[in-house]
Amino acid sequence: MEMFKRIMTVFSARSQAPDMMSYQAVIRNVSNNLVVNKTVGVKISILKGGVNGTPVYVESHAVRTNANGMVSLYIGNGDVSQGACSLLRRSPIRTGEVIIRSAEQANC
Repeated sequence: MEMFKRIMTVFSARSQAPDMMSYQAVIRNVSNNLVVNKTVGVKISILKGGVNGTPVYVESHAVRTNANGMVSLYIGNGDVSQGACSLLRRSPIRTGEVIIRSAEQANC
């Protein structure tokens, strides 16, 4: 019986979480009706220092609502107008010291 020598190669792969986090919202109009199957603009602002704090990151998205008026997007994957996506990995976001504010506008 022959013996075979097995050589194992171990590869170490490092992966890093993307600079994004998921966000979902239900969009309603001023009459409190769902905005369904429409494209809406969503502006995401991350504020440091509370509700009236300073924006440290701002981005915008154009997304389509579904039949339930819901939009899904990734913060960190929009058109950035202020700040950097790498902010999502660092403090103060990880320590809960920020506010995420969204503003929506229906294009209907």
